[in-house]
Parts: sequence; structure tokens; C-alpha cells
Amino acid sequence: MLGRQNSEDVVTAEIQELRDEQIVQISCGGEYSLALTRSGDVFAWGSNNQGQLGHGGRRGSRVPKRIDVLAGKKIVKIVAGWKHTMYMTDTGVLYAAGFNFKGQLGLGIDTNIDQLVPVEITFLSEKRVLMIGAGANHSFAVVAYENK
Repeated sequence: MLGRQNSEDVVTAEIQELRDEQIVQISCGGEYSLALTRSGDVFAWGSNNQGQLGHGGRRGSRVPKRIDVLAGKKIVKIVAGWKHTMYMTDTGVLYAAGFNFKGQLGLGIDTNIDQLVPVEITFLSEKRVLMIGAGANHSFAVVAYENK
């Protein structure tokens, strides 16, 4: 799923849907990809069995599509896990979408509920998040130390 209309294409070529965007970060998960633009928009494409693309359903996309739910939020960091995605705003607010079988979204809810659109991770709302990461069945956030 290289962002091409035809999966038979094997020649490297420009992804037309991102042609006018300034891409500042790419992240790849299990059979899907993400691109972050300088303006803070996120594009996702590929497999979407658990809603990891954040488009609101389970249908995959062969071409990059903007994640509309995140419009108006200045995303500065994206990470792709196996089948889940994490997003961080310029103010340190975290969002997650996709597979939640092991609780990797950090939402504190039933671990068998996939999130088909990005939802806010509220338990870190009082912390200053510095960095995020994701793997197969886990996610993490590095927060600023506060000496009290």
C-alpha cells in the first residue's frame, strides 16, 4: 500500500494525493502508513481492519486521505503501532485510534473496543507530554518530570 491506485505498480513515483503538501514526518504500522504535514494535518492509507486509519470505518484506502476528525488540531507527532495510531498536538494533547485488544490506546475502557476515529487520551491531560511511541501491542508517552 504505497499510496498508489493500483497495487500492481512497482515503479517508485510521487504520491499524487500528497503532491501539494509539505510532509514533515512519516510513520508506518502493520500494512498502513501515515504522513504528517507542516500545517499539522495527518493523512493515512493502507489496511484499516481495526480503524487504525482514523477515517471512521474499517474500509482501507489505497491512497492517502486526510483524517478529518483531527482538523483544527495542530498535530506535531504521529506514531503507528501494529494496528493502532497515536497523535500528539502542539499543546501535548494525545489522541489514539484503532486496535485496543491489549489496552494499547490508553483509554481505560474495555480492551475489546476498537476506536474507528481518533479519541482523546484524557488520563495524561494534567501532564506535559514530550514524546510518544507505539509498538505491536503497546504505546508509551514520556512526560515532563515535576518536582513537588
